[in-house]
Amino acid sequence: TREHVREVLQAMAANPPDLFVGCVYAAACQMFMEEMQVLTFQAQAVLMSSCTAAEFQRVGSTSRYVIGMTPWLPEFPFLSEVTNRTPAGFSEVYRKKFDDEPTYQGMSAQMSLLAYAEAIEAAQSTDSVAVSAQLRAMQIKTIFGDISFDENGQGQNPFKGVQVMTASTEQATMKIVSPADSSEMPMVYPMPTWVERECLTEGTYSSYGLNSSGSCVECLPGHTSEWNSTSKRRFCLPCPAGTFPSYRDSSSKGQVMHVCRSCPVGRASRAEAAAECDLCPLGRFANATGRTECLACPPGRAEAELGKEECTTCAAGSYMPYEN
Repeated sequence: TREHVREVLQAMAANPPDLFVGCVYAAACQMFMEEMQVLTFQAQAVLMSSCTAAEFQRVGSTSRYVIGMTPWLPEFPFLSEVTNRTPAGFSEVYRKKFDDEPTYQGMSAQMSLLAYAEAIEAAQSTDSVAVSAQLRAMQIKTIFGDISFDENGQGQNPFKGVQVMTASTEQATMKIVSPADSSEMPMVYPMPTWVERECLTEGTYSSYGLNSSGSCVECLPGHTSEWNSTSKRRFCLPCPAGTFPSYRDSSSKGQVMHVCRSCPVGRASRAEAAAECDLCPLGRFANATGRTECLACPPGRAEAELGKEECTTCAAGSYMPYEN
């Protein structure tokens, strides 16, 4: 249960391990990742045995940098020398035919049949001794990886360590980080802290960003968190002149967000990172949102109140000279 998961993490929180290994099923995998974020549990690396793309997507960016173990995924960068297909190409055909996702168990069974068929063809016989000799000598590249066998007849295609590099509720991108001869990229180790991840994750809901010294912090009032698609980082940027900081709760994380909004009519802000928009003074007005300064009332008009959208026409028998 979630309570048991929380108890396990709380017991380890005072002295968290370098490597947290969870031999769990899918539901527990999801709960562990969610509770780690709630408790800000910080291990150097987290490895979950049964996490799949579906579980990673359910918890979105919370799963980023988690490592899973699997012999096969549809996004693996393999190319079959037998069928000239990639895992992605095979998976697309499979989904259209069966309206379901291919699993590594099914793929393993299919590749066993393929290896057996290739050995029979190479032996030009169904004799078990001849076929066995071909299997022992086999070295072929498939969409399941390289297929070969050791002197004991055991397959030499190891499980792959995959690390979540990007994740959202729509997609989780995993890259092979182990073993070294199959690695697509180096493992991210140690994992960034939960605060640091806020500045490394693209998304709508975040109040964190890198400040001028490069530290990931909660943005100050008058600033907003903006994602930079070039550097792949979030930055705290000051609200520009003509705007003010507005605060609202993020529905996904319960955080307070800093959002820059245009000054309303009757108000203006001249400087960036202004705490609020100033009311237009007497004799001035702002008839549009986002003003950086209030305009002087034109000749024949005046305003004796603060924060007005327009000036009042002078009554008969009176006048107001224009002042710039």
